[in-house]
Amino acid sequence: MMANQSILIIEDEKYLRHLYSEILGNYAVETVKDGFEALNKERRYDLYIVDIGLPGMDGLKTIKKIRETYDGLKAIIVTGHDVTNYSTELEDGMIKGVLQKPFNISNLLAVVQAALEMDKG
Repeated sequence: MMANQSILIIEDEKYLRHLYSEILGNYAVETVKDGFEALNKERRYDLYIVDIGLPGMDGLKTIKKIRETYDGLKAIIVTGHDVTNYSTELEDGMIKGVLQKPFNISNLLAVVQAALEMDKG
C-alpha cells in the first residue's frame, strides 16, 4: 500500500532531507534541495513535502509553480512559523497540511498519512 506512493521532499538542509527519507522509508521517496530542482522533475508525485524557507524560491511559490503543471497536487509545508499564517492556503486546498518545527516522527507520519488519504473515494 505505502511503497507505491511517491513523495518528493523539497528541503535545503541535507541533514533534514536524509532524516525525512529515513523516517518515510516505507514510501518511494526522492529529495531535492530547492524549488528549481523540484521543477526539473518531470513526473508527478503523490505528495510533496516542502520547506517554506527555501533559498531562491520559497516553498509556497514552489508549490504554486508545480501546480501549474500538475493540477490538484498534494503538498505539506514545513515551517518554523505559526501554522495560522497558512490558513488561506489550507482552506483553498493548495496545501494539505502543515508541519510546525520542531516536530517529532509521529507528527510527520500522521500528517503524511492524512494528506495521502485525503480526497480518496
